[in-house]
Order: sequence, then structure tokens, then C-alpha cells
Amino acid sequence: MTETKTFKCPSCGAPLAYEGEKEKLLCAHCGAEIEPDAFLEDEDLDADAPRSWDKYGDGKADWSDSDVTLYTCPSCGGEIICEGNTASTVCPYCDNPALIEGRLSGAFRPDVVLPFTVKEKEAKAALKKFCKRKWLLPRAFHKENKTESLKGIYIPFWLYDCDTNSRFTYSAIRKTSWRSGDYRYTRTSYYKLIRRGLLDFVNIPVDGSVAADNTLLESVEPFRFEEAVPYTDALLAGYLAQRYDDSAESCGVRARERVAASVDTALRRTVFGYLSVRKTSEDIMFTKNEVRYALIPLWFMNTRYRDKSYTFVINGQTGKMSGTLPVSWGKFFAFLGGISALVAGLCMLAAFFAI
Repeated sequence: MTETKTFKCPSCGAPLAYEGEKEKLLCAHCGAEIEPDAFLEDEDLDADAPRSWDKYGDGKADWSDSDVTLYTCPSCGGEIICEGNTASTVCPYCDNPALIEGRLSGAFRPDVVLPFTVKEKEAKAALKKFCKRKWLLPRAFHKENKTESLKGIYIPFWLYDCDTNSRFTYSAIRKTSWRSGDYRYTRTSYYKLIRRGLLDFVNIPVDGSVAADNTLLESVEPFRFEEAVPYTDALLAGYLAQRYDDSAESCGVRARERVAASVDTALRRTVFGYLSVRKTSEDIMFTKNEVRYALIPLWFMNTRYRDKSYTFVINGQTGKMSGTLPVSWGKFFAFLGGISALVAGLCMLAAFFAI
């Protein structure tokens, strides 16, 4: 059976939870505040663990756990079943947080953690703020939706740094017209444009979980990576956490896609003053590739409205929320009818003045 590790108050023995704003472990029972470094002596710091993109490799060769693992809660003795990639969890019987030993060691030990600063109460209030000015939202949603679950989870992310040397070429057209006597002349000029750029990127985030919705997680960016702190086990106290199951090499494909899109946008902005512009070639050379393994804080909320479940994700640092809301089709068609009536009215007005 898998061993677990807990963080208990040295004064009263109650479970501790990490408070991101105070940067300390707090005891809800007696109010004690403990420095996370107090638990460092019990950790295997894995000084020789791989920390570069190449050394991380696939990582799957190190996996030895089954998809489902049984462990015993050290507080109440209850037996808990969790998935193979769960690294930190909370006992559903006594609400005691526990870190599953060995899950975040070796190549699976994170380099840094972005601590939670958005509290559970603030996460609950985020939905009300998110629904503001959503004109197509059913009126009944505010009263009838029920929160089924709200979980603070540290999601594994790869943070990529890279330097780029890029060369893009464009085909552009510029037209000039003028009148001379009874004739109008148009001159069309064709150009080949070359743009070069040296752009450096830091902390490009790509989630390392196969099951995660990349688009949904990216929608709550940005994160404040300057607040990242070196990983210690105590930082996970009170929250759920997962370890990566998608390698740095595999996720690097998505990182390169994000870099290419950013380079394309930056260089395209230098091309202006033409009737039309078409990119004909691109060449991006990556002159540096480095990666860090991080745990990033996210709140996941599931709500139910009229027998349908809706999932939302909240940035654990900024409170930014994203998700899909229900649509009132009555409001939609009323809005569409209003637009149609407005267009018809404008057409009639234009026809009247044309007579």
C-alpha cells in the first residue's frame, strides 16, 4: 500500500494548509503559522534529478505506479483510491491533506510552484462576476445553477525558454490611381518584402497533462511567473496536485507552435502601407531550448443547470475565469430579429433618400 506524507501543526497536531499570500502553512485549529522550510529536512531534494529539456526525455520509463492506487490516510485510517498521476490529495473522510510519497520525486519533482493566492471564497464568487454582461445567458441561470464541486488543483506545466532568429518573406501589392484628361490610370507595383527578427521567449506555458483541455487552460492566462518559488512538498498542503503524464519533448511541439504564432504576429506588424500582403515563406531558428517543470494553481468548478453540467476553470493567481455558459435561444432569436429589423429599416431609409 502506498505511503503518504502529511503536514501537521507542531502545536496541536491539526492538518496544515499552505496560504499563498502569507507564504506560510496555517493551522485552522489554533491559528499557528509555520514556515514551509520547517519540513525541508524530511525531503529528498533530488539534487541530481534531470532539469534540462533533453534530460527530461520521455519520462514514461520512470513510471511504476498503476492507474489506480490504494493508500491509507494517516489521520483517520481510511482507505482512499486515487489515480496513478495524483500526487497530492485530500481524504474525503476527515478532510486531511496528504502527499503521496514518491509521486513527485526524481524526474517528476517540480522545479518551481506558483502558489495559490485566490482563496476558495473568491473562487466561488468568480462565477457571479463571470456572468455579468452575458446578454444571452438565461435569466434563471443565476438562481437555478448549483455548484457540484470546487477543487483547487496544481496542474503540471512545462515552462519553455527559447531564443529565436527568424526570417520571413512576404509578397505585397501597392496600387496608385490618377486621372489624366478623359482617362484614369492605375499602376500596380509588386514587392518582395524580407523581415528578420531576434525574439527571445521566457516561460511559455504548456500543460503536461494528457487529459487537460489545452484551449481551456490557455484561456485563463497569463500567470505571474515572477512569483514562482522553488518546490517543496509543504507548498501542496491543502490542495490536490497531479504530476505530468505528457513529456517535455512531446509538449515542446505545442510550445514551438505558440512561438511561431507570436513571431509571425510580431513581424507581420512591421509590414504596412500595402493593398495586400501574403506570406510566402518563414524560417525560425531556435538558438536556445530550456525547460522547467512547474505546478500551476487552478480552481476547477462544476455546476449543474437543468440537468446539464458546466465546467469552469479559474486562474489560482489572478481569478480570471473561463468556461462555457448556457444560451437562451429566446434571447438569441430576439436579438437576431432586432438586428434584422434595424438592417431593413436602414435599407428603406436609404431607398427613400435615393428617390
